[in-house]
Amino acid sequence: MSASSVVGQELGNNDTKGTIGYARNTTTFSGFVYAVAEIATFVATHWIARLFVTNPPALVQTATFVRIMSGSFVGLALLRSFGGILNAAGDNR
Repeated sequence: MSASSVVGQELGNNDTKGTIGYARNTTTFSGFVYAVAEIATFVATHWIARLFVTNPPALVQTATFVRIMSGSFVGLALLRSFGGILNAAGDNR
């Protein structure tokens, strides 16, 4: 269930403790899942890059790009979680 649905339901029920709990839990879970994906992607960078290119110089550049992008996964998770929570705060009826 998305953060916006759960948080919106709790806000609609005027349950601020439940709202804070769900917001914290969904953000923590999302951050953890994306952190695991980030680590897995960082470790498997060269295998992932080989799916797209075979030329050795391009492989090095592609692997570097994949590593740099994997560093943004946790930030993306937090952005999406907070976005859902803030969306729920405006739509709670």
